[in-house]
Parts: sequence; structure tokens; C-alpha cells
Amino acid sequence: MSYDGIHQRGTKYDYVINEPCDHANGPYLLVLVISDPRNFKARWMIRETTGTVKSYDGKRIRTVFIVGRTENASIERNITLESARHRDIIKIAFDDSYKNYTLKALLAFRWTIEHCANVSYVLRCGHDITAHYKEIVQYVSELPSNLASNLFAGKLIRKGTPVFRDPHGKWYQSREEFSQDTYPAYILGFASLFSFDVIRRIHYASLWKHLFMEDIFTSSLATENNITLTHNPNFWQYGSDKLLERECCLLSSLAIHRAPNFRVWSALNGNRSKTEACGRQGCFVTPK
Repeated sequence: MSYDGIHQRGTKYDYVINEPCDHANGPYLLVLVISDPRNFKARWMIRETTGTVKSYDGKRIRTVFIVGRTENASIERNITLESARHRDIIKIAFDDSYKNYTLKALLAFRWTIEHCANVSYVLRCGHDITAHYKEIVQYVSELPSNLASNLFAGKLIRKGTPVFRDPHGKWYQSREEFSQDTYPAYILGFASLFSFDVIRRIHYASLWKHLFMEDIFTSSLATENNITLTHNPNFWQYGSDKLLERECCLLSSLAIHRAPNFRVWSALNGNRSKTEACGRQGCFVTPK
């Protein structure tokens, strides 16, 4: 799962559909949803739930969907129609496939640098994520100064995870791609939160490196460039129904690895505040 860097062989992946940010009034938080072009239903659900939040506490929020191209003419036509209706699709001229996921994420970073450079923070996630925009804005607004411009946060996996060597598995890594037997510490790829400067630094560093699994690759680049990987326990890897039973944990969440639905969205946006749900204790129990 590797490729040569975005510009290393003169390749320039053009924008087929582009919706730049308003540089005079850009967003405080940009949400980059790395989306399968075939999954129209998932994008619709995000627009109907989490994506309805356009601002919080006076800070603007924008959600865009990053897609590549397919060989299916019907899907291509429908993407064009979807874009014309919603104006939130960024389509880039590369083959959209699982093996190109790292490329896709880095091209999303490139688009941010080129067309949304006045953003303060970026959430990068898949369309199987329920993101809690209001809680994210509150979190980044309260960051200490040493993290505010140097943020790479999410669920931190400590170093020592064995490298997946089964050639039949989707996460297979050959020794040519990654020679060590265990991975370094990394931010799990389902959702991660960045300050804009970290986006810029990781993207620049990626132009000269061999690439492999996206979350491990971006985390490794960050570590090499003195960017601290920040663990936040409110990135929930498992979005089981038990999380809904723990109201404090749900309302404290920044991102849940679970496709959004109206039940979760209703719970996140009910009448109960996080302060009322949590009291003095907060959320300490990780749902299984």
C-alpha cells in the first residue's frame, strides 16, 4: 500500500470539482470527510446530522467530502449532480481505491493548504464517524498555547503493535514497505484533529518519503518533525450502544467510530448539557 510522493515524479492530481473556502470569512474548523464516491447515502446522513452544525460559539464550521474518480459513468454523473446541489464535494483526479487511501488523505491536506489556508483547525475523518463539532470547537478553543498551533490529536496507540504480515489481509505490510516488526506510536486513523500548521508540515514532509498505512505514516512524519502525538480519550474507537447508555461519555465525545444516525444525533443534541450529565465526575469508563 505505497506510492511515490505526490510530486516526486511530476504527477499533479488536478481538481475535477473544487469548492474553495471563503478567504475573507473562512472557517475556524474544517471537517475533511474522506469519502467513498459510491457512498451517497453516508454523505446524505452526515449532511442531515453532524454536518448541520455550521457554527458554534461564534466560530464557523465547514464540512467537505473528498472523493476521487471511478470507472463507473453513472456514479460520476451522480457525483456531479450531488456537487451542484450541495457545493461540498472536492473531487480530485486520482483513482479512488483502498490502496490509494494515503494518497487521498494527503491530497485532502493539499487542498486545505491551497484552498482553505485561513482555517485554524482540521478534523480528518471517514464517513463512518459521528463527529461532535461543538465539543471539538470547545476543546481546541481551550488548548494551552504550546498545543494550539502544534496539534495532532486523537486516539493514541502506543508503540509495539505487531506489523501485519499476512499477505492475504487488507493491512498487509511487506518488509520492503516497513522493515521493523512493530509499529511506533501512532494516532488511530478513524479520526484525527490537527492545527493548520501541522497539516502544512506533514504534507510538505510527505513529498519526500515512501508512504505506507496512512495513520502510521502521518504519525511517523509528525514525530520526525517534532510534532507531539496527543492522546484524547474522547475519540471513541468503538461506537457501541453502551456508549449511548453513558450520557456523560456520549456528550463528552469528540468523534465516535460509528456512522451517524438520527438516534445518536438526537442524543448529542438533546436538552441535557454535558455539565448536567457528568456532574463533577466526568467520563472515566471506556465503553466496550
